[in-house]
Amino acid sequence: MTSINQAITALVQLCLLVFLIASNVHLTPLPNEHHYEAPWLTHNSYNQELRSNMYQGDILLPEHMSTNSKNALKIEAYKWPKGTIPYIFHEKYPQDEREKVLKAMARFEKETCIKFVPLKSRVYNTFIEIGSTQKGCYAMIGYHPQKNGQGLPVNFQLPECTKYQGTVEHELLHVIGILHEQARSDRDQYVKIVWDNIEKAYWNDFGKASDREVTAYGVPYDYQSVMHYPAKAFSKNGKDTIVSKKDPKAVLGQREGATNGDLEKVRKMYCKASTTEENGFD
Repeated sequence: MTSINQAITALVQLCLLVFLIASNVHLTPLPNEHHYEAPWLTHNSYNQELRSNMYQGDILLPEHMSTNSKNALKIEAYKWPKGTIPYIFHEKYPQDEREKVLKAMARFEKETCIKFVPLKSRVYNTFIEIGSTQKGCYAMIGYHPQKNGQGLPVNFQLPECTKYQGTVEHELLHVIGILHEQARSDRDQYVKIVWDNIEKAYWNDFGKASDREVTAYGVPYDYQSVMHYPAKAFSKNGKDTIVSKKDPKAVLGQREGATNGDLEKVRKMYCKASTTEENGFD
């Protein structure tokens, strides 16, 4: 009887071992598998871009601006004069972190006609102030004249908001006047918004652009834009809130850096002659 019990116990242990091996054999992705979850989506840096107290998660709108302004600003008054953006760093912003912002600025200066000009004081009327005084990654959209010596805020919560260079470029594109890609007026041709998966409080963050105030400047829809929401943005149940009509499993957005489509919008918005040179991340 004892030998039978021992045999049964051994068999159970063997079955359990086989089950555990089978359960874990696929933990390492196979070389030919397609994985659509980008690493930046699982990092806290992206969570800082989707804050409930900001318009579309990371945009600080001035009171006079309509919430219909959702792609690239069309109204001349919102564009930086001569494409020049004066800036100052908050006095407590770390030097090593400044280098990451300066790197992003240098890229825009190299590949577009935008110029970022450092200031030594707050005497200048309108400028951006880059700091880390609040929670979240956010910026005010476009140009808004000031006369109080207070800069238009650009906030990078450290270290989360500067982990990926694309996050820094994303916020600077807001400063330049570029809004989120999936808010284009023609977006329904390219993506489907799954309203049932979105918290009702955030439905407004998925609105479309007003052609009266904004334009995509004829630039093709860009699923990989650094300005595009990811598939599960503002999801209430972990399911996709945005689905590509071209490829339902396609990656939406990234934080490697501005794509050529992102840069082309800036060129067409500010520069006399645009270029189709492949400078961006596609």
